[in-house]
Amino acid sequence: MSKSDEEIIKELDTLRAEYARLDKKRIETATHLKNREEQLRELRERAKELYGTSDLGELKKLLEEWRAENEKRVREYRQHIEEIKIKLEELSNRVDDER
Repeated sequence: MSKSDEEIIKELDTLRAEYARLDKKRIETATHLKNREEQLRELRERAKELYGTSDLGELKKLLEEWRAENEKRVREYRQHIEEIKIKLEELSNRVDDER
């Protein structure tokens, strides 16, 4: 069973519209990809400037080192605050005893 000329033209028009839609999507995707690649390049450059590397593994290692250092500093600060509280309590007790 053969299609009529009208059916073939209608199908061809549908296919052309679909091709145009897909081509538009291809162009949008290519543009989006180009923009993302440019952003990635800029972020890598910035990471190198700020941290000396743009390697993800090295950046993760740096982050872990910084976190460990921050935890150490917080621990030391907490200890310092506790020492101050103890000294203030001792001072307060001496003042109370002298009354």
